[in-house]
Formats: sequence, structure tokens, C-alpha cells
Amino acid sequence: SRAFGINNIGAVVGDAAFATASTTDTPIRHAALFNNGSVKDLGTLKKQTFSRANSINGFNQVVGFSGPSLDSPKSRAFFWSTSTGMVDLGTLGGAYAQAFAINDAGSITGNSQVRSSATATDAVHAFLAPSPLAAGAIGMRDLGTLGGAFSYGMAINSNNHVVGYSTIN
Repeated sequence: SRAFGINNIGAVVGDAAFATASTTDTPIRHAALFNNGSVKDLGTLKKQTFSRANSINGFNQVVGFSGPSLDSPKSRAFFWSTSTGMVDLGTLGGAYAQAFAINDAGSITGNSQVRSSATATDAVHAFLAPSPLAAGAIGMRDLGTLGGAFSYGMAINSNNHVVGYSTIN
């Protein structure tokens, strides 16, 4: 197992091997919640094999990504809670996204592929998204870049300030 996030009450999230692919004997890793000496398999998004949890807030809401292979850049971002299970957060128009952090208000940051008709390539931009539990939640907001094609939202505070990194040209 691997750990990637911890909240103020000591719950930890990451991933763990829960099964083995019958054809290859390769461990299948799923997002996991480690709490009070037990581990909970958070599952995967539909049609995906692997998942990884990256962050947990004080309400035990979890974000991460689920994809066709371990740590795949072709994954989809998810939000998980005991009431909703795993929910796909969508994208900024491209095929994939990854969520890296959630605050106690449920706001989420990460990165998503952006489809642009202005360029022949697909960029990846940091995003800010409201909690899927929020009334009137409208999806991801593109945070742009510092001039390059790529940016990544890695952490978020209680004021919805996002930090991460970006290419410049």
C-alpha cells in the first residue's frame, strides 16, 4: 500500500493491492481509506481497473483518480464520500483529469486535459471545482497557465487558493 494524504483526525488515503488480475497475476490497486487500523477499498470508476486517492478532508471526503493502469495519465478525477461513493468529476473538455487536493469546504483542485480548437495539441490545465455535494455545483473552472501549455493544481487552502506549477512557454 501507499499513502498520499492525511486529515486532521488521522485518516489516511492512498492505494493498496486488493486483488490480482487473473490473466497476469498483476496486483490490482484501488484507492484506499486507512482509519483506526482498518482499510476500506474505495473501488474504481466504471470501466476502470485502477484508482488512487490523493487527499482527504476533515469530513472524510476523498479525491483522486481512476484509470486503465496504475498512475495512468489517462485517468479520470473522482470525488468519494460515504454517501455518494466514487463520482467522476468530468474534465475541461479533454479525455482525462486527475484530482490532487480537497479542502474542508469540498473544493477540489487538480489537472485536466483541455481541448483547444486554436492548437493541434491538447494542453493540461489546473482546475478548481466545487464539491459535488454543493447546491448548484457547476463543474471545473480552468485556472489557465503562466504562458505555457501545462499547469497543475496540487494543493488548496480554506480560501480556495490553489498552488501548483506551470510551464511558462
